[in-house]
Amino acid sequence: AGKIEATNALWSLASISERTKLAIIDAGAVNLLIGVLGSPGTTRAHDEITAGVLWTLLSLNSKRSQGYWARYADGSGKSGESGETRGDVRVSVSAIQGLVPLLHTGSDVMREAAAGIFHLVAPSDHNKVCICKAGAVEALVDILVSVDNEAMRESAAAAIRMLPDFDDEQPVISASKQAVDALIVKLADRKSYDPRLTALLVQLCYDTCHAFLSGNSLLARAMSSRDGVEQSKDDLSKMDERGAKHFTGDMPLVDILTSGSPQLIENAREGLCWLSTASKVKLIEAGVLSALVDTCGAHAAEACFVVLKQACATVNGQGAQQCGAALARICQVHDPDGAIAGTIKQALDWVMPLLESGTAEGRTEAAGTLRCLASASEEMKVEMIRSGMFGPLVHLMSSGSKQGRQEAAGAVYEMLLLMDQCDVATNVTYDAAADVRFLLRNASPIGQMYAAGIARLCSTSPTNMEVLVASDTIEPLVALLVAVPLHRGVYAQEQAAQEAAGALLRLAAYGETKPEATSSPSAAVDEAPADDENVGGWFGGMFNVPITKVVEKAVPKQVKKSPKTEVTRLCRLLLDADSAAASDNQHAALGALLVRLVTDIYAYAPNHTATIPLALEPSGRQHASSGPGAEMCTLSATAATATAAAARAVAR
Repeated sequence: AGKIEATNALWSLASISERTKLAIIDAGAVNLLIGVLGSPGTTRAHDEITAGVLWTLLSLNSKRSQGYWARYADGSGKSGESGETRGDVRVSVSAIQGLVPLLHTGSDVMREAAAGIFHLVAPSDHNKVCICKAGAVEALVDILVSVDNEAMRESAAAAIRMLPDFDDEQPVISASKQAVDALIVKLADRKSYDPRLTALLVQLCYDTCHAFLSGNSLLARAMSSRDGVEQSKDDLSKMDERGAKHFTGDMPLVDILTSGSPQLIENAREGLCWLSTASKVKLIEAGVLSALVDTCGAHAAEACFVVLKQACATVNGQGAQQCGAALARICQVHDPDGAIAGTIKQALDWVMPLLESGTAEGRTEAAGTLRCLASASEEMKVEMIRSGMFGPLVHLMSSGSKQGRQEAAGAVYEMLLLMDQCDVATNVTYDAAADVRFLLRNASPIGQMYAAGIARLCSTSPTNMEVLVASDTIEPLVALLVAVPLHRGVYAQEQAAQEAAGALLRLAAYGETKPEATSSPSAAVDEAPADDENVGGWFGGMFNVPITKVVEKAVPKQVKKSPKTEVTRLCRLLLDADSAAASDNQHAALGALLVRLVTDIYAYAPNHTATIPLALEPSGRQHASSGPGAEMCTLSATAATATAAAARAVAR
């Protein structure tokens, strides 16, 4: 009761004149009133009266009062020791907590007084932290967007605008100031107002305070070393959790990215870009990674790194591949200077343990992550090759799940692209060729594209060619060409067919000093003349259809051409066929002829079996008589029989 009466008396005195107000200030009443505001045992009515007196005193504008604030920067009559340079009185968290209810439910006069106090104390970095710690940002934003009192709205807007304006040189803080200003302008315009923008504004204020406290400023260090009103830095660094409700429940920030209009996303773009990494991690965990990258570009990279590292630390690696794909897209689209591409090499140290010792799902995620990261830049491919990624990936191609084998093939394919461009030799074992054959027959179209690409890129030496042919990869490669008319317009299927054509053309160059390297799988095929007539069929019955007419058409008797020329022509016929032609058995017969033609190149090559080395398997065992030599002999007999039958058909 005595405090209430004293506060009432001060309010009465403060209303007399400016000289009376200055006398009250000189007597030290401001700090006493701040200590009373929100203290235990005070009533709502007492807080209202105290707020009114404080507003009256703090709004006093004269040289003498300004000198007071300069002398009592830390409230003790001494110059501040924490690096505080602004001439403002300090408030406490409890004092701010006493003002917050007045903003929500006070009378118009008290709400205006409370908003005015926030405006007047906000310039101090210390007070900004206390305002955020007390959870007052939401109340200020609510005043900004929901009341009609212009003076009240201006006071709230001024306080909010000052909240990110810390005396700190961190780039994120400087950028946040601009983002907050832009959001305040958008919210002040009723046409562009959206409640989801208010959530973004609140989150951005808390995130900026978190960045300040996590920095190395004098005030941040001082607040981490003192007890009392200010809590420890560890507690204060949880400031971003104040806005955690914006990622749960209705999830307004998630809604901006998933269902916001293009105009809303544009209005929110700057604010989203300068959210803290912790907030962006929450958005990624909420399932909006792709939209976040599209909106924020390179600003989402650090959060992707955090989530990727967390995912690789688990045995199943859930989410790692998605982050790898996002980082690759950032490098390809949003990183023209290559700054981010140069930092993602560290991700290999996180992915390798998951690739080697994770569960089946984890190894699949790791392989998919490497495939994505390899597409980010040429430097990344070089780093992967140097880091010894080939061995674990090739092992996964034979021992992983179907999806894992496909992802591993994709990563190997990306590295082989660079090796092929740089003329780096590769060696193919029979086990690896068998894995390629498995993917050609059983993988999805994108996996078949990787497998066919591996076959093309490895067909760089006679030894590799012989291994691939002996491992029965010709027939599934041709199958991709025969099937393409039925999947016209499906990008992955068409790309798989192009890679298959490139592999067949390289394999047809067997016996040359060096196979012709093409800039793209279809480059050599494009040189072949197109046939205006369509032939059709289905590959499933390739060896059960008559091929007499096809042979007569594909290989005119009056023109004698080399096998490689005919392989090129047949590939073009198969690639250019439409769905109508594919219904004709002759289309499948062309595929059968192409298989026989390529295998004949190897079957009738002089001393071809003597050039095949006994490759070591991973276990160290050599292929015995049932291995390469026996396989090639069997292949030769099959090819000879098939070619003889084709020749008899032509003769008839």
